[in-house]
Formats: sequence, C-alpha cells, structure tokens
Amino acid sequence: MPHNLDAERSILGAILIDNEAYAVVSAGIEPTLFFRDAHRTVYRHMVALAKNHEAIDLVTVVDSLRRTGEDDAVGGPAYVASLVDGVPKATNVASYVKIVREAATRRELIVRLSQSIESSYAWHGPIEELLEKATLDVASLVPPNVTAQADRFISARDTCELDPILWTLSERQIRCPRWRQRRARAGAPGDSLATSSKHRRSASSS
Repeated sequence: MPHNLDAERSILGAILIDNEAYAVVSAGIEPTLFFRDAHRTVYRHMVALAKNHEAIDLVTVVDSLRRTGEDDAVGGPAYVASLVDGVPKATNVASYVKIVREAATRRELIVRLSQSIESSYAWHGPIEELLEKATLDVASLVPPNVTAQADRFISARDTCELDPILWTLSERQIRCPRWRQRRARAGAPGDSLATSSKHRRSASSS
C-alpha cells in the first residue's frame, strides 16, 4: 500500500524539535493517516499532550507512552529519540504533511475501488445505482477546493469533450448537446432524448 515512512518520521521529529510545527500538522493530519502503527501511537500521544497544554518533547512523549504501557510497542525511548535525527528541515513540515495525506488518500482510494469491484460482481440492481454509488464513494475523498477547481474547469469547456466515464446515459443526454448529436448521427439505440428531439424537428418542418 502507498506510504512514505520518511515523511511520517519527519512530521513527528519536526514536532519534537519545534512545538510550533504541531499547529501545522494538526490542521492537516489525524493519527489514522499514518501508515505505521508506531507513528499513529506516538502522534496520538502528542495530540493528547497538546490538548492538555503540555510541552511535546522526548521526555513528555516517552512518559505519556509509559503511562499507557505503549512505550515498548513503538520501539521504546530510543526510537522516539531517533525521530529527531531523521528530520531534513523542521520548517518543511507542511510538505511532509502533504506527502502523508496523499499517501493515505491513495490507500483509501484503493480500498474503496476494491470494494466497488467486489460489489460489481454481485450487483443485481440498476447499473445507474451502482455507478452512482461508486462515484460518490470516490468523490467523497476529493477536497472541497479540488472539487471547486474541477467544476470551474468543466464549466469553462464543452463538457462533452471530457466525456466522463461515470456519467449515466441520462446525464450525458442532458449535459452534452454534441454528444447527443454524435449518437443521433450514428443511430445509437437507447438515446430517447435525441430521438424524440429529431422527431419533433421533423414534425415541425412538415
């Protein structure tokens, strides 16, 4: 599965070096986004320390881990201390957050697409419902700012040129005049909207 352990270690190390980095990290990272269990655990304890308005450093993090009996599971004080050694530059923490978030999104996308594939094998309902479910599952992973950019891009161009795969037939008929015209010229079956429009034009001219 996609992951970047160096970026994960650098995030944790950056916080240990400079607690101000926590504000940047907490705005974009949750414990579940870390791939390695030990990193999730360490970050979870950092979050708890921050909520209690305590300093986040080697001593406080190790002490917090010991109090819950999780210090050995993460590799002990030696591993926590090693997190600081692997940080290229603490001020680049925002870049490390982006890397970890993208890897986590790719993992989640793989899971959801795999589930959609499995559902497709056993699906017996209308195909439009299956496509809609798969589309919504994937679309929920897209950040709002990306969705807005995509909407502007699509509205700025003829959407028929993009010809989105997951649009249902009825959506293409409504949104894509050129697409309807191409299907009508080709005599494609099932294009009821284009066919009825053609009949109306013929009737009005006679």
